[in-house]
Amino acid sequence: MRRTMVAVMLTVLMSGSVWGKNYVVCVGVNTYAQASSLQACVNDAAAVCRLYQNVGNSEVKLIFNQNATRATVLHHLRQLFLRAGRGDAILLFFSGHGIPGGLVCYDGYLTYESILAVMRQSSASKKMIIADVCFAGTARIQGHSQNHYSTESVMFFLSSRSREVSREANGNGLFTRYLVQGLQGQADANRDRRVSARELFQFVHNGVSRASRNRQHPVMWGRFDNNMTIIQR
Repeated sequence: MRRTMVAVMLTVLMSGSVWGKNYVVCVGVNTYAQASSLQACVNDAAAVCRLYQNVGNSEVKLIFNQNATRATVLHHLRQLFLRAGRGDAILLFFSGHGIPGGLVCYDGYLTYESILAVMRQSSASKKMIIADVCFAGTARIQGHSQNHYSTESVMFFLSSRSREVSREANGNGLFTRYLVQGLQGQADANRDRRVSARELFQFVHNGVSRASRNRQHPVMWGRFDNNMTIIQR
């Protein structure tokens, strides 16, 4: 009987059924109330949304253009992220304009501090912010001083360094294109059907650097395990 129980437990572990649920908010803003228009951001958010819908065991909210107000985005962050349990993952994906210390919604700025305030209330063991925005590395800078985001238990994965433009290719951001490919399994270097933070960074960074001819370099930081599973397929 004991051997049978062990065999059942191993089967469950190998099947991945113990993997928690994904709670994902995808935001894409092409048109702004008071900022220049962009081209590929809605496509970016929709692509990440579809990916998680296809993975299964995910609750996903897509918000774009004039619907992507600061209040609406925060509302859906609270609605989804606060439902997550200990074994779950929460993710905000954003494609649009960026500012030092935050992102630009349709009607104004959404600071990383306001996003993190919601994330701190979540019980999820995996917390991620992924953004495809120009000069994304400036998210770490408030004025001229380094902020404290690197001490948060959140994985930040941003599309470019602080002085780099995030480029587009074939209807999507270059960063998002490699991000989606990586999460679909191309980043799974050891073929264990899990994409780790380290694997995802290496795949996306190498792909974007090469495709941009070394003019765009994604960055990742935060307090998390490099072997943390980002997605399981």
